[in-house]
Amino acid sequence: MRRLLITLLVVCAGALSAPTPALAHTTLLRGSPGPGDSVAPGLKVMALTFGPLLEPSPDAVGITGPSGTEVASGAPVVVSDGGDGGDGDGNDTLCLAVDALDEPGTYTVSYSLRSADGDPLESAFQFAVDKSAGAATAAPECSGKTLPDPGTASGTAGTQEQGQEQAEAQGQGQTESADTGAVSGLSGTQWAIVGGGAGAALLFAAFMLLAEGRRGIPPRRHEH
Repeated sequence: MRRLLITLLVVCAGALSAPTPALAHTTLLRGSPGPGDSVAPGLKVMALTFGPLLEPSPDAVGITGPSGTEVASGAPVVVSDGGDGGDGDGNDTLCLAVDALDEPGTYTVSYSLRSADGDPLESAFQFAVDKSAGAATAAPECSGKTLPDPGTASGTAGTQEQGQEQAEAQGQGQTESADTGAVSGLSGTQWAIVGGGAGAALLFAAFMLLAEGRRGIPPRRHEH
């Protein structure tokens, strides 16, 4: 019994001392076009959907074409689930106008944003323009929105070389993210429950061990 209680104490102490994984932050949920998509030439509006975001800068999204030249784009307009303006509730979609993507080949999209909790969100992905592909599915969030004309956003979110490196790193990290997602996705309340349960078990084991130790102490003999 004592050995079992000691083992329980060690296990509970280890659970309480283990570092709490960082909570999952917002990431790219979908795109029009999205990573790995192929679309027909002529695309003029792009949409990227994330979790809650802070208001992006005008050059938060950059696009480079197959030849490595920058594709002119307008400043992104944030459309949230609850309305315009990125109020931090629900998902946020960035809608931006681009010069018609007529040149076939691989395009790189780089973005530099901040999630609603202030953490940086920087990555990139690639899609292809192919004459044999179908038209990109229009994002309903961008329908009827007035978007700044292409060329009104100054600069880009990254060079083509940086964007390609980020896109490759993102692909390599997808497996690791999938393996850890179930753990990192726990909320603060769920972690509090786990920690509270481990703490209660630790206290119970300590109490039982102390009680057993007291039972094993022989009564003191009084000398007359």
